[in-house]
Amino acid sequence: YKNGLINFIEKYNPIVIALNSQDSISHKFINYRIGCHQVRLMADVDFHLKTKEPLIAPLSIFNGDLKKRLIDKKILDFGIVVQDGVFEFNNNFCKVPKSLVIAYSLATIASGNASKVFMAGFDGYPVGDKRNEENNKKIELFMQYSNLNLISITPTNYNLKKKSVFGYLNQ
Repeated sequence: YKNGLINFIEKYNPIVIALNSQDSISHKFINYRIGCHQVRLMADVDFHLKTKEPLIAPLSIFNGDLKKRLIDKKILDFGIVVQDGVFEFNNNFCKVPKSLVIAYSLATIASGNASKVFMAGFDGYPVGDKRNEENNKKIELFMQYSNLNLISITPTNYNLKKKSVFGYLNQ
């Protein structure tokens, strides 16, 4: 779907946010990167330092070592509070039920008053894997708090609206 995604980006010029260190398409098509888990960001710090895209992350909760490593990186500090069973969207922070990048990403986007999110590469786990159920519950919970229209434009095992990226390109 790589070429289809690139054509979609060129045709519609959406804001493209890559989660963590996902590197499936060229950096020139990515506007921002996003991450929220300190351990994951520490593991990916060298990657983030090499990329030019600003990083959206809850910098204020990171330890000194990670902050020092990222001192030269452009970071948009968007706070996070983890509270089971809750999504909340504010101007400079969000509440999420778990410190997962997908929950943080959706809450951050909802805080920015987006109306639609095209999701690509959010394929899920093999059928029968309990992590699909866990993530579907997070998506359902998110939808109880948000009117954000989530549309998967690549195949997914999650309970999302689906429309192929190629369907959008043929419009």
